Amino acid sequence: GIVKYCIRPNNDKDLTTVIQSFKIPDEYFTFNDIYHLNVTSYDILRWSSSIDVAEQYQYYLDRPFQSNLSNETFFNCTRPWFGSRCQYSSEINEDELVWNSFEMTSTDIMFQQTCYILLECDRGGSSICLDWREICNGRIDCLNGGIDEIGCFKLEINECDENEYRCYNGLCIPKIFLEMKSMEAQCFDGVYD
Repeated sequence: GIVKYCIRPNNDKDLTTVIQSFKIPDEYFTFNDIYHLNVTSYDILRWSSSIDVAEQYQYYLDRPFQSNLSNETFFNCTRPWFGSRCQYSSEINEDELVWNSFEMTSTDIMFQQTCYILLECDRGGSSICLDWREICNGRIDCLNGGIDEIGCFKLEINECDENEYRCYNGLCIPKIFLEMKSMEAQCFDGVYD
């Protein structure tokens, strides 16, 4: 099975530091090599690589002679190693992971995330708390009068400074964040006017 796992470095320098911290295998294949071995993008995922590599490879498969990805590299990881360059490992095996997820209650899952506690949100008896990204997102998440969407018009009429960009939801972010390739500090609603 596929285990959802995400580590997103702030920049390429951080990724290089992470990669240099581990013994990365010297043996790798180019997309062109594995194309001629009839490898599928599904195989790439099964072999513990990242979804990014699988997506890139699928893009290459769709246009093998039109894309410039033929020299992209693929590292075939050996368990417990995984990732685009086999740079991560997990101490838990798949059987333990599945068993632990069945034993874990929704309450356990709830307390592993950040909760916004300044609004008393009634989610209909559910023990799931309100995440700050659910406030003023255009959807009523709290059954007690939609408290999470009250007063959002103030954000809509919000004016930003010259060096700031106004997101769709009214939040102002520094314009320099729009130029960065990192997705961390951009508009949280994912919408750009």
